[in-house]
Amino acid sequence: LNIKHGDSVMVWGCWTTCCNRWNQEFCCLPDNPEGEYPAILRVGENVTFSVNPLIAIEAGTWQFENNILVFWYPGDIMVGNGYEGRVSFNQTSLQLSLHSLQTNDSGVYILQSVKPSVQAQVSLSVQGEFTHTHTHTHTFTSDVLSCEVTGPVDSVYWMKDGVILFSNNKTSFSNQNKTLSISQLALSDDGNYQCVATNIVSNMTSVTYHLTVNYGPWNVTISGPAIAQTGDRVRLNCSALSQPPSDYSWYYNGTKVAEGAVYETASLTLNRSEEYVCTAHNNITGINSSATWNLTVIASPLQSSVLLMAFLVLVLTALTQCL
Repeated sequence: LNIKHGDSVMVWGCWTTCCNRWNQEFCCLPDNPEGEYPAILRVGENVTFSVNPLIAIEAGTWQFENNILVFWYPGDIMVGNGYEGRVSFNQTSLQLSLHSLQTNDSGVYILQSVKPSVQAQVSLSVQGEFTHTHTHTHTFTSDVLSCEVTGPVDSVYWMKDGVILFSNNKTSFSNQNKTLSISQLALSDDGNYQCVATNIVSNMTSVTYHLTVNYGPWNVTISGPAIAQTGDRVRLNCSALSQPPSDYSWYYNGTKVAEGAVYETASLTLNRSEEYVCTAHNNITGINSSATWNLTVIASPLQSSVLLMAFLVLVLTALTQCL
């Protein structure tokens, strides 16, 4: 008995009962030494069962799990209930075709006739496709990814950035590899994760899940001039290593004066040599970190000249009074 699907042919099974035809023993021998294993097809495919070697059977049946698929006799063919439109049969070649396979089509198919006395059978396994989705549980120190699979699965493995993951002191697998646990999260764990589920007829890779490792703020830094002249407006920039990016607040003399990474002072006066504080806040990690900036204000050249002239006037006035 041959099974055909697509362009390939798999020889399967043999007559289980020999018959005497024209005083000769008529038996087939199994052409496939691995005949004890069922033929495997996917859901939605078509399959054709054919007889090899071909013999003439005037009346017989194709059966599946005690249900008659086809019954034929000279001049007529009858299709069993529930198989109308799914089964086609050639009475000359004895080929039986079954269309749009479903998982419940898995089982043993039997060709049987009384005259001549023939019985042959073949096993068919229809494997369904599977789907999967991601779920995950995240903390700041660990992460758990789960691969939810629907359908028959032989194995599951995980990849990060296209490279297969193996268990180590940080990475472990459970639930038949469907759950990936990562402990002691580090920046190197940031990346694209996928689970791959396979069965004997197909494999499927999940959509990419990007694991973002949140951290910081670290290394808060203020940049800007350390010395400015009276009348200047100074721009200070604050930055930090942080994921997600931090929010920034500026403080002067303990009072919040601005928000944002960039702060521009008001016009400076001579008595404004002071300290500015930038605080970075990560709203995911909840961490605050600060840096300070000391700005020294000096008189501008024009103001220095005016002050010098005023000083000289005062000195001359004092000398005149003394004389």
